[in-house]
Amino acid sequence: MILDLLIALLIALVLTWFFSVAVGTTGPWPSFWVFFVVVLLFSWALGLWVRPVGPALLGVYWLPYLVFGVFVALLIAAATPPDHGARRDRATGPERPDRAAHGAAPEDVAAAGTAVAVGVFVWIALILLLVAIAIGYLW
Repeated sequence: MILDLLIALLIALVLTWFFSVAVGTTGPWPSFWVFFVVVLLFSWALGLWVRPVGPALLGVYWLPYLVFGVFVALLIAAATPPDHGARRDRATGPERPDRAAHGAAPEDVAAAGTAVAVGVFVWIALILLLVAIAIGYLW
């Protein structure tokens, strides 16, 4: 279990660093650590449940952890819309006084709803992944 965790930790750390520095994304979250935990748990849980393939390192078949870590990181990066924060700030500035007078814009309300939905989904997924990891080691 410890070696599985260390392999998953190392893979998640490298992938998260690569995606945050080279690609410039940490998913829909502003924090490096949330992206790291999501990639770590997905890599660990899915790598644990797949039939061992590839070369072994100290008795741990690390290839499934790497494949699922890369897959999840790519999926999150591809599903994350580009940051248009600068454009949104300009649109609410002096050129658009109607937004200040009429409250929040509909797209801002929709974005807030989407953020809540993503947050709830992530928490449910993390809990299910922890359960899958626990069952994988207890079974």
